[in-house]
Amino acid sequence: MSRTMKFCGAALAVLLASCETPTMMQQQKLDAPGAAFTVLRSAPDANGCSTVSFATPGTGLFTTVAGDPQITFGGWQDTGLGAQLVSAPGTVSFSRPADAVTLEYGAYVSYTLTWDLADASTQTVSLPAGSGATVSSPTGAQVTGFTVAGSNSAFFLGSLAVCAAPVPSVLTVPIDIKPGSDDNPVNLKSKGKLTVAILSTADFDATTLDVSTVRLGHTSVVQKKNGTYQAAGEDVDGDGVLDLVVHFDMADLVAADDLADGVTELTLTGTTADGTDIQGTDAVTVLGH
Repeated sequence: MSRTMKFCGAALAVLLASCETPTMMQQQKLDAPGAAFTVLRSAPDANGCSTVSFATPGTGLFTTVAGDPQITFGGWQDTGLGAQLVSAPGTVSFSRPADAVTLEYGAYVSYTLTWDLADASTQTVSLPAGSGATVSSPTGAQVTGFTVAGSNSAFFLGSLAVCAAPVPSVLTVPIDIKPGSDDNPVNLKSKGKLTVAILSTADFDATTLDVSTVRLGHTSVVQKKNGTYQAAGEDVDGDGVLDLVVHFDMADLVAADDLADGVTELTLTGTTADGTDIQGTDAVTVLGH
C-alpha cells in the first residue's frame, strides 16, 4: 500500500446499521494529550448514535453533545488523513458506556485492537492492513473504550461511530425515617433497629419493591432467622394506600459508616419487581458522639 494513500477521513461517516444517518453536522473540538483535533460531530439520532469525523488540525477542549458519551483520546495526532497513531498504544475512552462502536481505519501493517468492556473484561481482535476498513465492538456488549497497538505508527483512524448506552432513570420516592418523629434522632451506640417507611404515591407502589435490593446507604434490610426480610406493608401516612416499612440494624449502619458523626441525611435505594430503580432521602440527627 502506498504511503500516499488517501482515505475519506472527514468526508466518510461510517455508521452502525442500527443508527440513522444524521442530517446535521456540528463542528466540535476535541483535546488529546499532546495533540488536538477539530472534528465534525453529528448530533445524536433517536437511538443515541452519532459520528465523529476528523477534519483540519485545531486546538481546544472537546464539547459534548447531549445524549452522547464524552470521548477522550490519548497517543494520537491529526495528520489531515485522520487521527494517526503516534505512540503505542493509542487509546480512546468514553465517559459512560456505549452500546455499540464502529471505527473506520487505514493501516499499512496489521494492528491489534482491545475493547474495554463495562463488565471489566477485555476482548482483543486483529486489525489487518487495509484502507477504509471498519471494525465494530462485540455484539451485545457495552464498551468503555479501546486501545490500538502495533509495530509502527502507520495507523489512521478515519471516523468513529458511537451509540451511547441509555442513562438509567431513577425514580425519586418519599421515605420517612423513624415514622412519627420530626427530627429523626439516631444514637450511634444503639443496638436496636432503625425503621424506615417507603411511601407509596400515585405513580409508585412501594409494595412492589424487591426487598433484597433495598439499601440504606450500603446496609441491607435485616433478615430473620428463616431468611425472610423484616419488611411489611402498612399505611404509614394514613392515605389509604399501603406503604412498605423496612428495618435496618443500627450496628450494621455504623459498621458500614452509613451512620457516623456529621451525617445529616440517609439515602435509600432499591429496585422494583419490574426493574425500576428508586431512591429517597430523609434527614437524621446523629446522637451518641
